[in-house]
Amino acid sequence: MNTEPESDAETSRPRHLALKSLLAIGVLALGALGFAYWYMVRCDGPWRGVPLEARGTAELGAIEARLKSDIAFLQSLGPRHIGNETACVQLQRCADWIEREWQAQGYHVQRHEFTVSNIACANLAIEIPGTAAGSEVVVISAQYDTLPDSPGANNNGSGVAALLRLSELLKGQRLDRTVRLIQFVNEEDPFFGTEQMGSYVYAKACHERGDDIHAMLSLDSIGIYKHTPGSQKLPWPFSLFYPDRGNFLAFIGNLSSRQCVKVATLGFRKWSSFPIAAGLAPEWVGGVTWSDHSSFWEFGYSGVQVTDTGAFRSASHTTKDDTMEKIDFGALARITLGLCGATIELASKRNEPGRQNLPGQWLLFNSAIVMLAGLLVGLPLWRAIARNESGPACRAWRVAHATLIAQGLWMLAVAVAIPRLALSNSAIWIVVWSLVAAGYGFAFAMTVGAWSGRRGLSPKPWGVNTLLFAGHAVGVIGSIVAAGLILCGALRAI
Repeated sequence: MNTEPESDAETSRPRHLALKSLLAIGVLALGALGFAYWYMVRCDGPWRGVPLEARGTAELGAIEARLKSDIAFLQSLGPRHIGNETACVQLQRCADWIEREWQAQGYHVQRHEFTVSNIACANLAIEIPGTAAGSEVVVISAQYDTLPDSPGANNNGSGVAALLRLSELLKGQRLDRTVRLIQFVNEEDPFFGTEQMGSYVYAKACHERGDDIHAMLSLDSIGIYKHTPGSQKLPWPFSLFYPDRGNFLAFIGNLSSRQCVKVATLGFRKWSSFPIAAGLAPEWVGGVTWSDHSSFWEFGYSGVQVTDTGAFRSASHTTKDDTMEKIDFGALARITLGLCGATIELASKRNEPGRQNLPGQWLLFNSAIVMLAGLLVGLPLWRAIARNESGPACRAWRVAHATLIAQGLWMLAVAVAIPRLALSNSAIWIVVWSLVAAGYGFAFAMTVGAWSGRRGLSPKPWGVNTLLFAGHAVGVIGSIVAAGLILCGALRAI
């Protein structure tokens, strides 16, 4: 008897199984990349109306003139920090000047003082009380210290000046939420990233008081714009998705600040047509934490850096050459107008920038992939039914189809229910990752098992059976862990 064809079939089966497994992994990877692009890059708020700037009602000329005057004064002070006596005196002169400017606008200025190395430092703040939800707070900030040896015209005289003009524009506005405008101290080295940063001291105090901060914008270096190709230098892979001309303002958030970015950019576009770009990144990515917003992230608040991207665009960003002739004051005036729109939008009660369901969104995305896998698994089942076929293979496809659809629906239901569960943030993420692991474990084990004709209920014989058994085990354990935590969270919520 000739057994060669049978031998060929046995040889080709593992190869086909490997190719199908790689195809399934590739589909999942493409889906994950698509979600990451949508979530992290396409995170700005669209606006198709006519911005206030285009209606000609905004006094951009007057705003530009005041910005020039303010930054000229700040530059004349020279370096402003507590590293030496001369710079410390200039830092105090700067703080006194900011206080006088706000008082002249009719605001009561709060000095939040603390000491560093026996030197008195102060964050300066004014508050515009909210009318409908006064306990909910939006923070807009800049830092008024500089690096050693830098006059700090753009870094961060541009932010300080824009914040002073922003307070003028907000005068008389009725805002739902309370808005706090704050000039922070000690943002620059050697204090950056330490508990001596003015923003860290302030955010920690807010957290200890239980302040309900819904959103925070940090205005840091917002005045330099270039239109030549190659003038914008962003690290890979961000360079793939953003312009290579440095002619845009950037809104940068961490992964949990997406709604804050979306609302802020929407409000900006309602008031200004200046080009903007938005992006999210994990906090370990270089450059993402380089301002006062990172202090608020430390305490779980949503925060966004608003910037011209600093050293990724300007060679003078941290040097003695950071002078005002490099600033585009026409652009800065338009940006200040847009920031007023962003602040008003963030302060509107119809927007909830601080309350978003990132774990639920991630679980929802993965539930869609699992259900899609269940639908695709149904294709061989429907073909077998159409041919009136039966047997173990048909039953395997039927079980895989029903189980994956049910698992996807279970993940979908939990994604919707997450905001109602009385669980800590870490426990919620354990639920999410347990269900994601369970979904993909079942998807792998049942799909590959139906293809290969193996059930995988035992790890032996070693090989494919072992992988299928591991997939089932991950699915079962993940489901049990998630179900236990969900039950606890539901009982505590009741």
